Amino acid sequence: MTRILFLTDALTVGGSQTVLYNIVENMDQSHFEPLVLGLFENGRVGDRLRALNVRTECLGMSKPYSPFTIAKFIPIFAKYVKKNEIAIIHSLLTASGIYGGIVAKCMGIHSILNVHAPMNKGRIRHLESLSRKLNDTLIPGNRITERELEQTVSHKNSRLIYNGIKPEGKAEVRSFGDRTVKITMVANFFAEKDHMTLLRAFEQLMEKRPVHLQFVADGNNEYRDRVVSYIAEKKLDNVELQRTRAPDLYTKETDIFVLASHAEGLPISVTEAMSAGLPVVASDVGAMNEIIDHRQNGILVPAESVADLAGALDELIEDEALRRRLGENARQKFEAKFTMASMAAAYDDLYASVAVSG
Repeated sequence: MTRILFLTDALTVGGSQTVLYNIVENMDQSHFEPLVLGLFENGRVGDRLRALNVRTECLGMSKPYSPFTIAKFIPIFAKYVKKNEIAIIHSLLTASGIYGGIVAKCMGIHSILNVHAPMNKGRIRHLESLSRKLNDTLIPGNRITERELEQTVSHKNSRLIYNGIKPEGKAEVRSFGDRTVKITMVANFFAEKDHMTLLRAFEQLMEKRPVHLQFVADGNNEYRDRVVSYIAEKKLDNVELQRTRAPDLYTKETDIFVLASHAEGLPISVTEAMSAGLPVVASDVGAMNEIIDHRQNGILVPAESVADLAGALDELIEDEALRRRLGENARQKFEAKFTMASMAAAYDDLYASVAVSG
């Protein structure tokens, strides 16, 4: 039995945490035993992992990049790895990748890092670069990131594995008439997710017909405060904020799915919406064009363009046949490339090859 330690920054709800949960739930546990550590706080994903009887703990770390924190927690982490006879450390985010990579090197074991998107252009760029250099095998989640890794860390082993998900059921394409159109965006409150552009596009739609917008988003920060203040200032009573996702979000509570980000890898939320056969409008950024073929199984618009986003949504609202065609093609694309079974098989193969070589 090969013990694999999965390391992530926090065990709250998010795209990377969803990937972690899906890998653990679907891995071959007759050959691999998963353990999970969160660097920061516990959350709903941690609770769900414990419900699977997966040993899951949090270190309660803060300020992960300070020398004091590193000096304090690296020995604690190394002791945990030795005590539990860990064979592989698999990290899923930047901070966890740094700690996982350092400890793996100290302990002489193999380290794996998921690289979800191209290098950040902001202040954490140097941290992302360090995280990539410290780990033995890199897992790009899309081809644009794979190409970047080939250019920047070509000496590293890398393996493209698309994130798989469970299908979300089947959405019904409905005629609107005078019925309120339900628009949904699932993205936590970070500035790069750009809820504000969707809000401004939504205001234009409100002038034409009954519409309802739902943000499913977690996070308490200045950006969330800005979004909430804008909604209050503009008296957008038909905008709803939810921290958790309803079970029937994609099948009954959404007519059109939107992701307005100006920076992305290959987002889980878009794949989820496509699996349900929903028409999707998304910003043409990152690896979005690997999952959405423009006007074949979704619509891509320039990032931060209120006019283009509003125009795409207006077109979908008015054209039932287009909504139906895009939704059907979206589900087919999901079934061809993004199933849970294909992802689980790819990771089991990776772990087995690392265990043999190690």
